[in-house]
Amino acid sequence: MVSIIGAGITGLVLGEYLQWADIPFRIHEASDRIGGRLHTLESDGFLLENGPSFLDLDDNLFGFLERIGLSNQMIHAYAGARKKFFVRENGTQPLPEGIISVLLGNYFSGKAKEMIWNERFKQGNWVQRESVEAFCRRRFGEEVTRQALLPLLEVQFAGNGGELLLEEAFPQLARFEKDYGSVRKGWSRTRHANRHRGRISFPKGLQQLTDTLGERLQGHIELNCPLTSLGFGERIELKFGDRVEHPSAVVLALPAHELGKMPRSSFPEVAEGMSQVNYASLAVVHTALNRSQIKHPLNGQGLWFPHTEDGPAFHTIFSSSLFPQQAPSGKVLLTSYVSGIRQPEWLEMSDAELGKKVLTALEPLGLSGDPLFQQITRQPAAIPQYDSAILASRVWLRKMELKRIYLGGNWLGGISVSNCVQRARDIAEKIIGRRPAN
Repeated sequence: MVSIIGAGITGLVLGEYLQWADIPFRIHEASDRIGGRLHTLESDGFLLENGPSFLDLDDNLFGFLERIGLSNQMIHAYAGARKKFFVRENGTQPLPEGIISVLLGNYFSGKAKEMIWNERFKQGNWVQRESVEAFCRRRFGEEVTRQALLPLLEVQFAGNGGELLLEEAFPQLARFEKDYGSVRKGWSRTRHANRHRGRISFPKGLQQLTDTLGERLQGHIELNCPLTSLGFGERIELKFGDRVEHPSAVVLALPAHELGKMPRSSFPEVAEGMSQVNYASLAVVHTALNRSQIKHPLNGQGLWFPHTEDGPAFHTIFSSSLFPQQAPSGKVLLTSYVSGIRQPEWLEMSDAELGKKVLTALEPLGLSGDPLFQQITRQPAAIPQYDSAILASRVWLRKMELKRIYLGGNWLGGISVSNCVQRARDIAEKIIGRRPAN
């Protein structure tokens, strides 16, 4: 019997893989629901995503969705909502798409355009443990970094580009420079590497993915079942309150900060290392309005703010533009993600104050009147930060695996759902490889 601790996306996907391999397992979840950060709510005909607004599709994720019967349920983002708008001089302007639009448009200065053009010919000069911000500035210069790259990259982790490590947070960008000598060259030569790509959701929102897995794994999931102790010697010992179990292997599919809270007697060095992993807290602010209350056409993905010392540290997704089914006809839904790292004082506000702060920042969209409603969900320790602290936490992986204890979660190998699917598959293959021959 394999014990999986945690019913987030990694734990559920792992259960699915083990079920395919006919390996006995059980998933233990401390809370009263499965799914982790994939959590969709319905309110007055609106679909509110309290985690990510969409999934980035690739061949890896598509293959898994096909296996569980969800590939025919995918809803691709509306093709007419591709633009990324930035706040510029109290209005908005779309970021140019493609090198021709960059060179002919007026978004960037002449000097910045020259930096972008010359990046293709700039010799790679790889710097170990370079930050995302330092990399962008070295390759593209200050203006492009502040006005475009840093806002787009930071929001994926709700973090600080000066602390995030490029090779950890965005390994593909690092490979572009290493393998092709240029970000632009690497992107142009690999952008069609995945046959399946784009942004997707499902008719009932992203939680439909984890609900589907929950239905397929019925009888294997135990809710309200927190792990209270883990010990290992000649065999693994798990305690769930007064109950003791001795599984053949255990998978801790938990956030690093939860692992760090485990009793130090279980594995003191590992628990201490996990407690050092930094996490970003988030506030997800849903704003519902009548379409007539917004002058902006909302013909894009969302709104970003240039990277400044005192500027807003959040971005807003035009949810009902990407996925029209997420709002009733004649209504719009905006989903704002407020970072607790860049602007911790915003997360200290009351819900009413935070809601007003977000509305004020969104005034360049031409808002009028009060929203139909605002719903705010606060998520402490929401997204792991791929900074220098996370490197030290991984030195114990091999040592733990030798004791048949495996670690999973979005703090290992990437934060996307596709990354978690891959991590679950890797763990499953290791467990399957350990199984004695019949």
